[in-house]
Parts: sequence; C-alpha cells; structure tokens
Amino acid sequence: MVDGKTPLIIEYKIPGVANVKVCELCNEMLKEYKGLYCIESFNPFAVLWYRRHNKKVLRGQLSDSYIKEKQTGYPKILFFILHHLMLNFLAKPDFIAYNHFYYKDVSRRLCRYLYGGLAAAYTIKSQQQLEDRSGDFDMFIFDSFIPKDGNKNVAK
Repeated sequence: MVDGKTPLIIEYKIPGVANVKVCELCNEMLKEYKGLYCIESFNPFAVLWYRRHNKKVLRGQLSDSYIKEKQTGYPKILFFILHHLMLNFLAKPDFIAYNHFYYKDVSRRLCRYLYGGLAAAYTIKSQQQLEDRSGDFDMFIFDSFIPKDGNKNVAK
C-alpha cells in the first residue's frame, strides 16, 4: 500500500514473555519492503530477536511505569523488570521509547547513559506536551495533533 514511500514503525505486541515467532514471520515479509522501517516492542525478547537475526533493522524498546499505570496480567516482578529496562543489556536497543509522563525515571536515564541510543517519548498529544518534553527526549511519537513547524524528530 505504501510501496516503500514512507518509513514504517512496526510495533510487535507479543503476549507472554518469549514467544517471538511473529518476529521471524514478519521479518520474512519485510525483506521485500523497499522503504525504511524500524521495529519496537514492549517485549525485550522481540528486540533481542532482531539483534541476533537482523542487526540492520533499527530496534526500539518500549517501556512504561507499569505499576503506576495500574497494568495487570503479569506478575509484579515482571513489570518491575520491564519498567526498569533490566533486559536492555541483552537486547541493546537502538532507542528507548518511554511514556513521556515518566521522563524523570532513573532507569530510563541510566540506560541512556550506559548504552547510548536515542530517547523517544510516546505518546505526545499536544503542542504543550511536545514543548514541555523537548529537552528530555531526542524524538517524539505523537497522536491527535500536528506539531507546529520547526519541531524536528517527530514520528506519527
């Protein structure tokens, strides 16, 4: 449909911890895509899969403050590990996309310092939120508004 004319953000929504078969299937499909794309996931094993099998693809680790957001469905220890990005030493993402409300999170800032990589804020929903977080992140994933001219590093 887009025929390589626009960059894609492929987000893997993988239930469970290590069931990453979808990565293998999608990677096969994306081999023919002529445009730019990156992958991202809340599941660090998806990011790790790409690190091991297709290093050319830009990889992003999504994260959040799961307990503060009252997430359920997994043991709290797993949410703790994911929130604090404790598997990034394995996955080594190229960027971390983090809920912009938790921009001061020590784990996010520590991982950025230790591993480098870009810091992306999600999901920015207003010009004011974009301006408020402009010094805390390198790029922004926004929704429900169009940023004013002059704002670089945004992804729709």
